[in-house]
Amino acid sequence: MAAERAGVPAVLNTCEEFVSQAHAIAALGGVGYIPVVNYPGHIDTYSLEVRNTYISELIEPGNEEGLTTQVEGGAAAAVEPLETTPIIIKSTWDDVITYYRERQWTDGLPIVPPTTEKVEEFLKYTDYPADEILTRELPPSYRQPTPWTVAVNGVMAGCRPEYMPVLIALTKLWGHVDFDVQDSSSTPGWEPMNVLNGPITKQLGFNYKTGVMNAGFQGNSSVGRFWEFFQRNILEIRTQFTEKGTFGQNYYMLIAENDDYCKSVGWDTLSVQRGFKPEDNVVTATSCIHFMHDTTYTIPETTEPWSKNHMDYIGYMLGKVNHAYRTPADMTPLVLMSPVVAQVMVDDGLSKDDVRKGIWAGTGIRASDWERALGVFKIKPMYKLSDFVEAGDLPALYTESDDPNRLVPKIKDWEQIKLVVTGDPGRNRVIVTRQNAEQGYMTSMKIELPENWDALMEESQLRKDLVASGIEFM
Repeated sequence: MAAERAGVPAVLNTCEEFVSQAHAIAALGGVGYIPVVNYPGHIDTYSLEVRNTYISELIEPGNEEGLTTQVEGGAAAAVEPLETTPIIIKSTWDDVITYYRERQWTDGLPIVPPTTEKVEEFLKYTDYPADEILTRELPPSYRQPTPWTVAVNGVMAGCRPEYMPVLIALTKLWGHVDFDVQDSSSTPGWEPMNVLNGPITKQLGFNYKTGVMNAGFQGNSSVGRFWEFFQRNILEIRTQFTEKGTFGQNYYMLIAENDDYCKSVGWDTLSVQRGFKPEDNVVTATSCIHFMHDTTYTIPETTEPWSKNHMDYIGYMLGKVNHAYRTPADMTPLVLMSPVVAQVMVDDGLSKDDVRKGIWAGTGIRASDWERALGVFKIKPMYKLSDFVEAGDLPALYTESDDPNRLVPKIKDWEQIKLVVTGDPGRNRVIVTRQNAEQGYMTSMKIELPENWDALMEESQLRKDLVASGIEFM
């Protein structure tokens, strides 16, 4: 794609099921046509002998033909009305829902139609002009989101206008070059796990206690759902069109950390550990393709400190869910811990960093098991941990012994483990998540509030609704 856009002839080699996606993405990128040579089936299921046969008999001749045959470019994809545009439909609510669904502008569920009035209400909660470019060109659509497009998709997701600063911060975060948002359409079909810190959590009524990942609080639910519209309408990643998640998964609710608890026990919040001030409003996201629920009270042994039992067990879980076939250099595990479990650590005098170190120490895996997995998946042309050490991808501690049964940390460094305190204050649960390899690195973004934020909130309907509901918000 990059070569073709630069005027250099190129041929794309891919597996059979990726051909239609390749042509769709080429059109979105302004390349009317790109030659595609495909392997029958999927290359990962071939023996080396069959793979070499396909390369010599299909791929190489196909590449030569693709580079030497003159073809007429196809039509580029039609530009959809995602910027400030005239009204595109006037009809009944049912007709509007059908119109949007048929064009795949929705996640298949009913939406709030983005009327001009609703979009303009959102724009009151940002100092950015409606047509300001918020981030880089985002493949595969190569669109650049603006506050207008953010507001349109926020309305459709069921967000409140007051959430607009959070939506803009998430848009800038997802668009950051470190996050690699375009990779969310890769084989695992990963979703971002988004975490909120700062006073805005309570000011806007986000849930950070019981059921934090459940639907029920409008902020957590609708801001989480906003991702679905961002992915479809800004990135143009759509199910069975340009998206290639084998199974896929549903979006995650936006998770808020229990900042009050962290402050009460002297623990830094995630945002502070990411370099921000305690009073800053911050969103942090990481790719997430899998998480495991379990209780840390499954170890009844009390002859040693309870905290060590917890940390060992969480580390064990991290060792299980982390990629078995990758080096640990680029992993950013995220541990969601309820206050009950955190209090066990606090009672033993441990800081958040102490806990992260303790969890890391428990991630040990037998060196022979890891090397066997590396050999099975053949991700890299080296299958011994010593090869990774020599290449500088792993520290020397991984080769301090040649005993195949020695335990080595599954995570390269304890600082890679991030810890968030959230969830039911009265239950002993932990969720362990993993980043998708070298995709969706943990990224943070400060939330920018408009200059008249306090005045806007004083008169906002959301504040009135929160007061009426009795939800703790200030």
